[in-house]
Amino acid sequence: MVSIAMFINLLIFCGVVAIAFGLFRVGLPRFKTFKNFAQRFLPAIGVLILLLGANLLGAYQAKQTLQFTADLPPITTLATLREIEAGQPVAVVAVASPDNPVRGRNNEYLAYVDDNGLWTPQRILFDLDDAQIAMDDDAYKVRNWPLDRNLRFLNPRQQVVIIGEKEEFTRVTGPQKGEVTHSVEGILIFAGSHQAFLQDLQRRIWGPRIMVGLNAFALGAIALSTLVAAFRVTGRKLPQDAQETPNF
Repeated sequence: MVSIAMFINLLIFCGVVAIAFGLFRVGLPRFKTFKNFAQRFLPAIGVLILLLGANLLGAYQAKQTLQFTADLPPITTLATLREIEAGQPVAVVAVASPDNPVRGRNNEYLAYVDDNGLWTPQRILFDLDDAQIAMDDDAYKVRNWPLDRNLRFLNPRQQVVIIGEKEEFTRVTGPQKGEVTHSVEGILIFAGSHQAFLQDLQRRIWGPRIMVGLNAFALGAIALSTLVAAFRVTGRKLPQDAQETPNF
């Protein structure tokens, strides 16, 4: 999702810069008075500055989101997960449990995704160092999953990093009534170690970092150029005024 957002961010940046270049090179020389400059040129530049500002904010938020995810402490035990408040983001390092029913074309995948979306039971079991947890969600994103033709799959005993939110449920019926169940609502499942996950994040964060720099530079350049242009347009009447001033 971040890569798509950064591609859109780049398209907006290129479009704004191209329009700004055309305004300064073609449109600006046509304004002979500051009044026309203020009425027609400044509103157009204002819109471009707002677009760049929103673009800059979007890139910055994407960078902060990736950095926040990278800073999440890895959780490897149910005891640690229990200490997290419900609704808080978590990074759970676990192993895809062999207790999951395997499926797929050769009955070798416990989870897989193809071009049509996720094809897996909603409930997937993962083994922590001290217990087994369930992830009750089928709308998560996948990353770094092995690829077999158009099929991305997850094998049993594959180490994973689950990025999601802590969930708690209190049983209201049955012999375990009143017991609190701890689970994770998955947002993304990365196939690999936590170190590999951090390395992947560090590569991905360079896109937002570069776009933050480019948008900030373009924003400053357009603002400064507009200020210089305002002084130049204001001074275009000075020679004519000087000719009308009597010489003593």
